[in-house]
Amino acid sequence: MTNDIAIEFKNVFEKYDIEILLDGKSSRESFEALRDISFAVRKGESVAIIGPNGAGKSTILRLIAGLLRPEKGEVRVHGRVGSLLDLGAGFHPELTGRDNLLLNASLYNFSREELDSKYNQILEFADIGKFINAPVRCYSQGMYVRLAFSLAIHVDPDILLIDDCLSVGDDNFRAKSLDKALELKAKNKTIVFVTHDFTLARLMCKRGIYVRESRMIVDTDIDTAVSRYLEPLEADRDHFKYLSAKISEEEKKEQKCVLFCGPFLKFIISPAKVQIFHRDCELTSHNGVRAHFTMGGQDISSDSAVWRVKKISDEEVVCFLRWTQPQALFQAWYFKSLGDGTVELEIMMRPRAFLPTENAMMEFCLKTPCEILDGKRWGNKAKVFSCDSGAGLRIETLQEDQICGISTEGKEFFRPYFLRVPEGPSGREIKTRSVYFKGRFSSGSKTVAIEDPVLASHKLEAGRTKVDFREGSCQLSWDGKLLTTGLGIYTSLYSKGTWYDSAQARWKVKESSPDRLKVEGFWPWIPVAQVWEILLKDEKTVFLSAKMKVWKEMPIHMQETVMMLSAEYEKWSAGKEVKEFPEGFTSDDFFRFCLWANEADGASGLSSHSDHLPTVTFKPAAMQGYRVIVENSAHIYDVRARLFHCLCVNKNEETYFAPGEYEYFKGMIYIKEGSV
Repeated sequence: MTNDIAIEFKNVFEKYDIEILLDGKSSRESFEALRDISFAVRKGESVAIIGPNGAGKSTILRLIAGLLRPEKGEVRVHGRVGSLLDLGAGFHPELTGRDNLLLNASLYNFSREELDSKYNQILEFADIGKFINAPVRCYSQGMYVRLAFSLAIHVDPDILLIDDCLSVGDDNFRAKSLDKALELKAKNKTIVFVTHDFTLARLMCKRGIYVRESRMIVDTDIDTAVSRYLEPLEADRDHFKYLSAKISEEEKKEQKCVLFCGPFLKFIISPAKVQIFHRDCELTSHNGVRAHFTMGGQDISSDSAVWRVKKISDEEVVCFLRWTQPQALFQAWYFKSLGDGTVELEIMMRPRAFLPTENAMMEFCLKTPCEILDGKRWGNKAKVFSCDSGAGLRIETLQEDQICGISTEGKEFFRPYFLRVPEGPSGREIKTRSVYFKGRFSSGSKTVAIEDPVLASHKLEAGRTKVDFREGSCQLSWDGKLLTTGLGIYTSLYSKGTWYDSAQARWKVKESSPDRLKVEGFWPWIPVAQVWEILLKDEKTVFLSAKMKVWKEMPIHMQETVMMLSAEYEKWSAGKEVKEFPEGFTSDDFFRFCLWANEADGASGLSSHSDHLPTVTFKPAAMQGYRVIVENSAHIYDVRARLFHCLCVNKNEETYFAPGEYEYFKGMIYIKEGSV
């Protein structure tokens, strides 16, 4: 290594051994993270490393930081390294912020004297005030990361490693972080920057290294590296064969293809319009089949794209869609007739600008009435629409990460749709290519082989008590008799004029056992998730807690946890006095039969009583701003129920929740055999 070289990689290979758990069996597999990587970075140079997720970018930084050793090859580093990787990973939760600074400074070869000299600067930059003397377990996630970031950039590094973390904290802190990074760049510090933000990459660096699938694709100037990354990839063409189709000048003029699917069904595919016919009678209206999504805050639909239509064969048609705004967005729609009255549609999407796709919807505009097949059984998790067209048209999704619904325009048009539900912040797993939609159409006597949706469900049992969780709803039963009705136990939040129930979200089981369950649910349309933990302590005691995750600032006006009890309960109590439920049930969501309300002080519990059912008590923990409410209602899906609420109404309708984690509910449910 010459004197002006700060970092050097020579023929570096790296691999990980990963434990795979499948069907209760464990096996180990090797994953090659880097393959034959060679490059050098001069002192004072700034280099951006770009590439898709899983390409090996972070592995390169870990090798430079000394956190990993290469499987083969050489890694040489000259100078003190400051690494903005896994911020705060070395913090001990029981130590104060100050003690953690002392402990972690040594990891940077930063002496006590050096730390003392910069302590005030670190503290001022982190802006956590008196919390520096509190255990870090008391910190919010933002405070935790800010302190770690502040230490890392004040250790006076010769080499600074940045792993896509100039977006930590709020807007002010992000601006400070970027200014500090630019200040270090101006001091001729060596910077290696991993990012998915090409604007930042161009601001910070003149040189770019593009890696993909563990290999270096190009090492050049940043603009060329970004351009290469955004080019159509051969990997796309290998995976999606139809992308190789060429469109002749004559085909560009014609721009209409007919696809026959069995004896009666046909598709007429033209720019921004996909029509479906049965016995020459059109079933669709308007644009027919349409993709609609949001990108970078902008609503985008397939009818605003420039289309090119190509008939590959009598059974195959491909459409290439490009948008001018946002630039470099691309989709390919591939129709394939299976010759038996079934047509498959696959849509590949490649966002050449690195922007997340939100609210990805596939919509079908029909003239004929339609319904969700097995809608009562599966709800919005169903996978098939059945259209009353005389043709028996069915539209099916082959994906699991979607919900379904039907909107209408008067009595004339029906718009069934499938909507993708992201598992976490949009953009967390942005890919250079992805399947936007995969589904099929069928008609006539053809029977579609429908796979049941994959639902999150689990039963907890203790003695005579069962808690049955199913996709955001819990039903409580005793000795085989249901005590709840409708949605059972569920949560709901109100934002911008719309209620979002937990049963509308898609859920995943995180942990489960006969008496314990942990699940996570993700909502469409809103940047929110919830984590529930349910513990059936014994046949008389159920513990429930719910936490809410918000990953983009949003207004929430009301939030509640509800228990819908059977209308067979005739009486209720909130203390010693037992009262009868009124005979009437309101179906008005605004003018309800509210029978009693009190602050959720941890002492107030609501009990329901019946001569032939066990007494059920709903007892929320002390929660500031929440109220416990009793109602008699039939407004939730027209189900007559006795409602016990734990409700928080934010007095300011424009109350915005910043990104973070919030306690949503905590409480107990008690079951006692016998009447009052």
